[in-house]
Amino acid sequence: MKTPPMLFLILFLFSIPSCESAPPPSTAGVCQAQLYFADINTQGKLVTHGNSLIFIDDQPQAGSSDTFSIDASAVSGKNQQPTTVSIYTYGMIRYRAREERHVTFRFTYGNCNPIQQWPYGTSQLPPQPKNKKTRPNSCHPPVDVWAKHRRFMHGDPRGSLIIRGGRIWFGSRARTQYEWDFRDIKDIRQDGPYVLRITPVEGGEFTFDLLDRGISTGLFNNIKDCILR
Repeated sequence: MKTPPMLFLILFLFSIPSCESAPPPSTAGVCQAQLYFADINTQGKLVTHGNSLIFIDDQPQAGSSDTFSIDASAVSGKNQQPTTVSIYTYGMIRYRAREERHVTFRFTYGNCNPIQQWPYGTSQLPPQPKNKKTRPNSCHPPVDVWAKHRRFMHGDPRGSLIIRGGRIWFGSRARTQYEWDFRDIKDIRQDGPYVLRITPVEGGEFTFDLLDRGISTGLFNNIKDCILR
């Protein structure tokens, strides 16, 4: 996504040092949010400028851009919840050497109303691409199991793996590590009742070991049919 011309001015305002005659600008009107993008989980500020949504990372990495923007014309869909928003785009969003068409923000504090209302002046978002599959809104019965995500070289985090309401979550009460809409799932399969493999449309396969109880073949087939049909 192209960086809007005013982005550098916004970044400059956030970086002005404090002094007696010119105190730093207040960030009370800024929405503080948690970003979930591919395997990135970080905090930052969300602001709007014109028809663009801008994310400014509070935890930048050396040698990597600490910001990205999304233009309203690039938005193909939006899933708005009271404290989170998932945004889907026609083209790739590029950030920290990752590329995705899906980004999720969880609001933590600040003025997030402008973010919830963005894109402005749009009564209906652009239609989904015709090659997108139509996925059901929910599966019955829902699944909620304690699981371990195999990450090999990076440690294996544990949390709740939840499948319900047309979405899949993995994480803890404190934070969600991964979240997908059913339409973002390319494949889902199991290796016995205690191993679940999920392959998103974008990105590699995720392998979860189910720790407290397994998923029967009958229940798995129902889940798979619900997600992929």
